[in-house]
Amino acid sequence: YYIRCVELLINLATGKGNHNLVHKPWVAGLFPVPSILKHLLKTGFDIPVVEREVTTISIHTRLKTLWLKLLVLMLYDLDKRLIDIEMLTGPLHLDFFSTMLDWIEKSLQTMKEEQAKDDTALLNEGDEALVVAMLRCVDGFFKHIYVLIKSLDACHQLRSIAEKYATPFLGVLEAASSDSDASKLSHVLRDSELLQVTALRV
Repeated sequence: YYIRCVELLINLATGKGNHNLVHKPWVAGLFPVPSILKHLLKTGFDIPVVEREVTTISIHTRLKTLWLKLLVLMLYDLDKRLIDIEMLTGPLHLDFFSTMLDWIEKSLQTMKEEQAKDDTALLNEGDEALVVAMLRCVDGFFKHIYVLIKSLDACHQLRSIAEKYATPFLGVLEAASSDSDASKLSHVLRDSELLQVTALRV
């Protein structure tokens, strides 16, 4: 029931236009962004599992993926009139953003190492969905938010965190320039283009 409710909120918050100027604040009233951030930080993130057999998706992984999908819509991918600079530059979001980028950096390294051992291994389906949701967060931030805040003095901490973790994404672009590495990348993450698009955005 809870999962269906979150999915409903995601559907309501999806899209652009004047109707979202009403829908998104209403969704925020039901599930505030600070609550989403706190849930994500409290549950933590495990390094994704690369495996050879299909396994069931844990409820915690499913929930975190949905929370991230909602977060993208409520904090990053929204009308400029709804962007909350105070929330973005606050300690709660700074903690989450650095934690998320650190997790992505470690996860990319883990996937690279596992591919070196066995290029037939795939990410656990649930972990892949979680990785994709995080990449969409990063993509949404750099596409919609970074260009607005990079020149604001009040956003220097957020800007510093974003620039600090740009290095792992540069590595993705270097890997993609090699046919063999790009092939390995597509094996680990089925939607390898998303990873490359996100890296280019960063």
